[in-house]
Amino acid sequence: MNQIFAFLIKLGPVIIIFNLVFLSLLLFFNRFGFAKGFGDLFLVSAVVLIALQLMKNKQLTLKVSNKKLSKELFFEWMFVALSIFAVFKAIFLTGPTVWGDAPYYYLERFKEFTLGPLVWESRGSLGIVNDLYFLYPFMFIYNSLGALFNFSNDLAIRLVFYFPAIFFSFLSSLLFTRYLGFSSLVSLFTVLLYSTSTYIILLIDGGQVGVALAYGTFPLTLISLHKLFDKNSFNQFLITLAVLMLLIIADVRFAIIAALSFFIWKALENKDFFTIDILKKLRIFGVLFFSAILLSSYWLIP
Repeated sequence: MNQIFAFLIKLGPVIIIFNLVFLSLLLFFNRFGFAKGFGDLFLVSAVVLIALQLMKNKQLTLKVSNKKLSKELFFEWMFVALSIFAVFKAIFLTGPTVWGDAPYYYLERFKEFTLGPLVWESRGSLGIVNDLYFLYPFMFIYNSLGALFNFSNDLAIRLVFYFPAIFFSFLSSLLFTRYLGFSSLVSLFTVLLYSTSTYIILLIDGGQVGVALAYGTFPLTLISLHKLFDKNSFNQFLITLAVLMLLIIADVRFAIIAALSFFIWKALENKDFFTIDILKKLRIFGVLFFSAILLSSYWLIP
């Protein structure tokens, strides 16, 4: 039985690479029905291989070359990147990128944005609040790219919303697993599942650009909150405040969920969570959230 486990573990990276290649090709050629079934098979096989890897750590003493392992991980990360490209190829390739509720402006509309904030606008059936305060300052950058540099709407929305959302979903999930001390294999699967989940696909396909950006930065906010708890320094406070403000600007609901998740996590992780020492460490979070409210006061005092 140990020999069978060792053989499957040895072939594990090859199986994973083959699955990623085949899944990427299915997604690239829009074979979503086959991709769904094969994706389920890929997930089951990945779980089995990870379970065998964990059993190997306890029962087997196989020696794997670090150079060979690094080479295998390089190809696996490359195919993860290809899978992300295949899922979001409509964004990475040329063509229209406005779906659902995503904003769309002509160059003339971009130029009107520089005239100054208006109380109401004609866009919509009964008018809406001026776009300056919708996802500010992202909308300010978005409109400025069109007004000052004559960027098309397709290019501006890619640079401000779509590319950062995909990039942060990849980077923040990777940093999150590395911060928690997981292996490279766990990081690989976490990045793949988080960056290509059906939720972010639905967000982008539905034009929820702010929510997609918030989804991408959510793990990064959790990391920053944890680092601030572990190290109450001024520099870490500023970094955490900047990341938290980025999430608040994208979608304040995700910021509230991140804060609640952090406190529940710490409460479950520390049995003596409500001791005086822990409560003293939490005082800086009161300053953090108060500072975030002050920085967000443009909603109250435009």
